[in-house]
Amino acid sequence: MIPEQPWLDGFNVSEDFLRQRIYGLSLGYEDLNDHGELRHDPALQTAARRLDTLASPSTLCRLEQRADRETALAIHRVLFEQFVAAHPKPPRRLVLGFIPLKNFAWRCLPVPAGSR
Repeated sequence: MIPEQPWLDGFNVSEDFLRQRIYGLSLGYEDLNDHGELRHDPALQTAARRLDTLASPSTLCRLEQRADRETALAIHRVLFEQFVAAHPKPPRRLVLGFIPLKNFAWRCLPVPAGSR
């Protein structure tokens, strides 16, 4: 269930939209226009728990345009907490590398062996 979020007021959103977008991002499809074809992909439909066509790029765009900075920070906080909770004990150190590319990419880089 999606908790109440003021930025979603007036927008009929389902968890399927969020699953579609998150799985698309995790597979390397950061551009919304990729979802024009991905919305028909049986594997992504299964992951998003849908039996039919997924959301269009324009629907996902409207969803993203409604979010603000505070929402983005809250989402990052949840993802970070889930990452840390997935380990038996929290990592001593977490290094995030930000690589400026034409298509901005977020990557979690391994800690070099000699830098501890």
